[in-house]
Amino acid sequence: MHDSYDEQLHALSDEAADPEQRLSLSRDNQRLEAALQNLTADQREVFLLRAYGDLDLPQIATLTETPLETVKSRLRYAQQKLRRLLAEEVLT
Repeated sequence: MHDSYDEQLHALSDEAADPEQRLSLSRDNQRLEAALQNLTADQREVFLLRAYGDLDLPQIATLTETPLETVKSRLRYAQQKLRRLLAEEVLT
């Protein structure tokens, strides 16, 4: 099961992690949220259902009433765009 980023951040703060770790996770979360806003609504939906909803691709296809191959394509494009956006931010 995939833990959401917010759950990871909450768990770390509960464990009295040092402030630098909490700050780093918070910044990472903000970067990811900003990058997610650059996806199309369809890509974002599939990515979030997969990453945080812990659904497999056939389940996402059924839930969204979308052909499986389209779901696969949306997820692939979402992942590629997120990688590019997050890499660009690190380099700047």
